[in-house]
Amino acid sequence: SSSERKPALIQECMNGDYDKIKNLLKLGADPNVTWYESVYDDINCLDIGIEQAPIFIAINNERIDIVDLLIEYNCDVNIETNHEYYPLS
Repeated sequence: SSSERKPALIQECMNGDYDKIKNLLKLGADPNVTWYESVYDDINCLDIGIEQAPIFIAINNERIDIVDLLIEYNCDVNIETNHEYYPLS
């Protein structure tokens, strides 16, 4: 949940820092870690948050180098978010 601390790998993928991402993966960071970012819709009074995963962030930021790195560390390219999005779709 948003009250939980954002995993370091998620944060570095958002920052786009290739070297830090590589170091985290070398140290054993889970390339499939997810973090739920809560986004509250005031109009409809519901949480429309999204589950973030490193590969989604890298793809959204058009960082193919980071996508390749995550795949090298056995990232699940078929991982699904809470909105049933898939990385390669």
